[in-house]
Amino acid sequence: MVALVSNDADQGRGSGGLPGCPLSIDPSESPSCSRTHIRHARERTSLGERSCRSAAGGTSADAPADPAMQEADPKRRAEDRHPRHRLSMEPMMPFTDRKDAGRRLAAEVARRTGARGADCVVVALPRGGVPVAAEIAAALDAPLDLVLVRKIGVPRQPELAMGAVAEGEPPLVERNTATMRLAGISAAEFDRVLEKELAEIERRRRAYLGGRPRISVAGKTAVVVDDGLATGASARAALRAVGLGAPQRLLLAVPVGATETLEAMRAEADDIICLEDYDPFCAIGLYYDDFRQVSDLEVKEILSRFDAGQFVGHPGSHARRA
Repeated sequence: MVALVSNDADQGRGSGGLPGCPLSIDPSESPSCSRTHIRHARERTSLGERSCRSAAGGTSADAPADPAMQEADPKRRAEDRHPRHRLSMEPMMPFTDRKDAGRRLAAEVARRTGARGADCVVVALPRGGVPVAAEIAAALDAPLDLVLVRKIGVPRQPELAMGAVAEGEPPLVERNTATMRLAGISAAEFDRVLEKELAEIERRRRAYLGGRPRISVAGKTAVVVDDGLATGASARAALRAVGLGAPQRLLLAVPVGATETLEAMRAEADDIICLEDYDPFCAIGLYYDDFRQVSDLEVKEILSRFDAGQFVGHPGSHARRA
């Protein structure tokens, strides 16, 4: 038996988050989805945001930096806490790699939540979300756990999500009926892909966790982390799965996301923390200079730095820096 959730919220967004292109999965097919486009979008957003803040008597771009950010890099200015608001003429992407994104996201999570230590559990979506989440968990001195989620892709275009499944008893399954209709996917075809992804979840559970104890989120602040948010299918399933553990607060933290998806998911969490959002949105990897695939070995190595069995009442014992 599985828990089924039908969701039409992702209609009109492909796996790369391209508005109005539900079946397009190659960002190169759209002239708006290029690294030049991303840089220009950031510049336009920055100029508009600064003008609005100036007219409203808002914070100056030269305001003193947040102490937490100063500690990480004394040269950063206040607007660096919100990178999508700053003017950048440099030929680079918002994030160097997932570790860089995680360190910057950690400062914002700490500022927005105030949660630390055993009162907080950081929950990563493997594989790409794990290096991001590790930086947050280390900065918050919090335990790190995983929520095993798999995108259910259209058979002929596996990168296009027609749903997602999250671990659990029973597993939580989300169907994107709008994408299924557009792609002509039957319930039987969906179920065949679902079975394959459930098998992959079990493989990953054995490979990553083995006998590692799972960490309860009950009564705590649970921060669900991924490396980006395009259609939101996997993140939505992850939030609902983690929410079944009765956390006191449920947050989603991502470095970058599609503006439309972020708005559509507001009801899924108590708060959503995203450093940069774009409309139109391109493939997540285009917002990183280095977006190489995270391996199973890397996931296991990162988890080994966090002692899941000894985190309660032992500040500073959760993580060992690499």
